[in-house]
Amino acid sequence: MKRKQRKIMKKIKDKECRFPFRHWFEDGEIDSLMENHLAEFSKKITTIKIPPVPVDLFVEKYLGVEFDNYAQLITETDNILGATYFGDSGIAIKIDKSLTEKADSKENIGRYNFTVSHEAFHALYHKELFAQDKNQLEFSGLERKKKIECLGRDMGVFSEKTKAKTPWWEVHANMGAAALLMPKTMFLEHFVTERNAYGVTDNYKLATMQHVLYPVICYLSNTFNASMEAVRIRLNQLGCLADIKQGELFTGAQSIGEILRG
Repeated sequence: MKRKQRKIMKKIKDKECRFPFRHWFEDGEIDSLMENHLAEFSKKITTIKIPPVPVDLFVEKYLGVEFDNYAQLITETDNILGATYFGDSGIAIKIDKSLTEKADSKENIGRYNFTVSHEAFHALYHKELFAQDKNQLEFSGLERKKKIECLGRDMGVFSEKTKAKTPWWEVHANMGAAALLMPKTMFLEHFVTERNAYGVTDNYKLATMQHVLYPVICYLSNTFNASMEAVRIRLNQLGCLADIKQGELFTGAQSIGEILRG
């Protein structure tokens, strides 16, 4: 029996010249990749039941990286929520302790889970960006530090007013975080079941029924341990809320395209 070969992701030139290349993901590829990782994770840890995805366990037992979720990352000048370090001895993921403390008290656990998932995607797919021959090219700033520090504004924290463009590696990590925390197939199954329980079978009709849409989003938020904001974005990304104008759905927020566009 032939062994199935893992698909090799495309690489293209990084127009920003921050890295020697960047990954190019086809439509739906990130969803497929993360579902594959979760399937392998479930085989490895047979005692877990998903949803929700136990993101801490995924990082520690599946990725096998060093994990510190009580790190001091936020400074007076930078709102650094998480960071991924690529060292010669391995990868380390750190999460600012403020997020963990809130999650421990059951406050904003969705933000914590999304941040951990975001860093997990960096660990899975961005190590290669730092593995270049040191004599081959020289980079400044971020690359020379061999780490990715993730600011709140780059992870969809909308309270930060900024016009700065989200870097492509952060856009992909946001997409990966959503795909890990809310796996497409499972997420859609739960959405359809809950939507239908209210006697609604048409997404366009649902879009006009806020009294139904709100409890559906609450249900998905509780089921997947994701924030309501992340659930809304995921539903919109998957075409479940196509009839809702972005301004109505994300009042005061960045455009969904700024967060999810690759």
